[in-house]
Order: sequence, then structure tokens, then C-alpha cells
Amino acid sequence: NISPNLDSSTIYTIQLITPTDCSGNGLNPNSTTFGIGASPSPFDLVITEIFADPDPTVGLPLFEYIELFNKSNKIIDLSGLKVADPLSTSGFLSGKLLPNEYIIVCSSTNVGQFTPYGKVVGPTSFPSLNNSSDTLKLIKASGEIIHQVNYSDTWYQDAAKKDGGWSLEMIDPNNPCGEESNWRASTKWFGGTPGTQNSIFGSNPDNVAPQLISAFALNDSTIQITFNENTFLGTLSINNGITIN
Repeated sequence: NISPNLDSSTIYTIQLITPTDCSGNGLNPNSTTFGIGASPSPFDLVITEIFADPDPTVGLPLFEYIELFNKSNKIIDLSGLKVADPLSTSGFLSGKLLPNEYIIVCSSTNVGQFTPYGKVVGPTSFPSLNNSSDTLKLIKASGEIIHQVNYSDTWYQDAAKKDGGWSLEMIDPNNPCGEESNWRASTKWFGGTPGTQNSIFGSNPDNVAPQLISAFALNDSTIQITFNENTFLGTLSINNGITIN
């Protein structure tokens, strides 16, 4: 038994000092990291790569995938998460993701195709990714959005790559709400970088504050709020004691 109890968000290292096999050979390596894994907060995990149009292939398997990146400093438990688009929602993911680690998410039937590229998880009912545009969400069972990408094939900014075989890659994971300005077609020779750092990875910060454009009451219980860019909303308050969750 361990005392005190393990903290779900902490990364632990276990080191075995003198273990050997039956022939006296010392254990090598003799340490590893582990942890329970914590449920992610918004933007702890981000969608960093989208392979929506595999055909014609330039090297990657002819199957769709997305890539997730753990940009937090904690081990993330994936088991309470799903991937969704407007038409369908996947089954729950599984496994744990260390800080600065990537994972490929694809259909459960295609896991073997991507295993050579890195860590893979294959939920049931993985959404079909539209070639031209789609809205992808990484969500908790409660519906809370961890990350959302509203991609378009204009983001490739390359007419030839737009026709298939190349992934869309995020430039800067620390700018998770950046849209066309933070995405490009992969430059990797075989079409993408599933499970590893993106070929176009770099610094591309968002230094411009969002602006509230308008608010409109659709009815007595629904308000439509418009911003000039993707904006993460917490709890909103309105005068006269009204609160929006």
C-alpha cells in the first residue's frame, strides 16, 4: 500500500534499486514514470492534426485520423473523452497521455494501420471527417468542450495538397483557438506527422484580445452572443441577477 494516497494529476517516478533476473542480470532500465491521470480542463489537450482526405495517398495509410497533444504538465486520463462532429459522436477514448505526448485517434478498425507511427487509440464510431469543412470537438461525457476546431480546406493554402493525401497541421499548440492563421498543410514528405511533432511546428502566438460584437435575445431563455474570433466562455453574468452557465 502507498501512503499518502496518490494525487491524480501528479507524475510519479518509481525506481527499483537492486532487482535482477534469475541469472543475476541487473534490471535495465530500472525506473519508469506513472500516474493515475487527471480529467483534462479546457485546452489541456488540443487537436493538433487532421487527416480528413487520405485519397490519393502520398505515403500515409488511406484512413482518416486526428492527433491530440497533451500541452499540460499533468498526466491526462482519456477515458472520459469523446470525439464529435455535428453528425456523430465516437465512443469513449481510453488510456493515459503524459505531458508533451501525442496520440493518434482513428476508427477502432484502423488502429493497426497507425501503430507504426506512434501511440494510437481507436474509439468505436469515430466520426467521418468531411473533406471540405467540419467542426471537430473533443468533449467530456458532460458535454464540456476541451478543444474545438472548425476546419476548412482553405486552410491547406496549397491547391495540390488540398486534393488529398496531406494532413492539416497546427503550427502553435499554445494558440489553440487560432484558425486559418495557425494551420497549414503538412510539409512531411509522406503527407503528415501522426503521433509526432508537426512538420510546421513553431511559435505563432495570438496577441490580439477578442472583441464582443453583439448580444441578441432570441427568446426569453436564449441569448445569441457574437465575437470576432473563437472565444472560450466561462460563466457569464448579466445585470439584474441573470447568470449564464
